[in-house]
Amino acid sequence: MTAGQGALFRPDRRRSGRTRAGWDTTVRALRDTGRLEPIDEAIIKLGRVVADELDEACFDLDESRFTRNALAKTMLQVIVQLRDQTRPDVDALSIEDLFASMGDAADATSE
Repeated sequence: MTAGQGALFRPDRRRSGRTRAGWDTTVRALRDTGRLEPIDEAIIKLGRVVADELDEACFDLDESRFTRNALAKTMLQVIVQLRDQTRPDVDALSIEDLFASMGDAADATSE
């Protein structure tokens, strides 16, 4: 296009939508608390792609509700996958282990 020639459509100045902003905030919070490892990068990048696609689908009024809902469901699955990978493994201990650790703590304070 030559200088000064008008364009048919204005360029899309929108850098990221609400979904991508929320994803970036989640990733930043996980990174700030030290809950992300280099192996999590693949799911982080997948989340960025899905978030961008969902934002684009929500911006496009001609996009079907089915597509938007499918992308939202996929985004939720990506979020759950990342959160499940990065949270402490609280289910690793059995109830007996928990009671044993409570008994050890009580024994240590009574001495």
